[in-house]
Amino acid sequence: MLKILKNPHNSEIKRAIEDNWYKFIKSWSELGIEGFEHEDNDQLFKFMSGVPYFRLNGVLDTHISPKLAEKTIEKVVSSFKERHLPFIWINGPSSNPDNLKKYLLKNDLVLIIKPPGMAYDLNNLAEKKKKILDVEIRKVDDVETRETYLNVGLTGLEWEREITYDFLSEVVKRFNYGENPTHSAFVAYYKGKPVAISRVFYGAGVAGIYRVATLKEARRKGIGTEISLAPLYEAKKLGYQIATLVSSDMGFNVYKRIGFKIYCEFEFYGWSPDSDEVFSVLIH
Repeated sequence: MLKILKNPHNSEIKRAIEDNWYKFIKSWSELGIEGFEHEDNDQLFKFMSGVPYFRLNGVLDTHISPKLAEKTIEKVVSSFKERHLPFIWINGPSSNPDNLKKYLLKNDLVLIIKPPGMAYDLNNLAEKKKKILDVEIRKVDDVETRETYLNVGLTGLEWEREITYDFLSEVVKRFNYGENPTHSAFVAYYKGKPVAISRVFYGAGVAGIYRVATLKEARRKGIGTEISLAPLYEAKKLGYQIATLVSSDMGFNVYKRIGFKIYCEFEFYGWSPDSDEVFSVLIH
């Protein structure tokens, strides 16, 4: 049974937002996917999927001493450049050195976006209300719903299907959905058609909400809120008190209405052989 964070101070919540997200990404390294490489040490976590797509390669959980920062960061960046792999470097609240930004910019990375880290006390979650007419939420629990989840996610999150499908298919297939799962995923159906998804990852004592997406034709109907609430209800039922997430611009108002509050901020830096591509995809 995973340890659950109870009655945490703000500083503990802030740390849990970061730790849960990092654990979620690091969980990919435990799936045994062919070609996936990672390096996890006291200084950082680096992952390379081999797929030329920035979201699937990156660096996070950085704790480098000031004396070693310049050479270490240059070496890590070079490892991506040599393979022509676009990647992101996440500068989180606990990242070191304090002037990490300086070294990233010096090595040709660009600041892309600064998403807020948010959290919500599940004690404030009301009982389930009457569902929106013609909307059904299903938990991902078999081959068919996993494939549906993947296809809706690729479209709703605007990932490049041709490049990412094979790798993400393996990720979705191998996540632990069984006994004592660390992951759960959900699909929303509107009038029988799958239109939205969400995922929860249990780690660092909290429930992290990820991969929330609604297809364009199903937006502004309250479905985004419904699919965001699905993992919250499950987490509360399992005894979790705190839900966390790192918000996109599109989802921010939905999360704020639910009751999520900002506790910290992250910075995404990116590099690509084609820098214009990084800007267009990330900002969009």
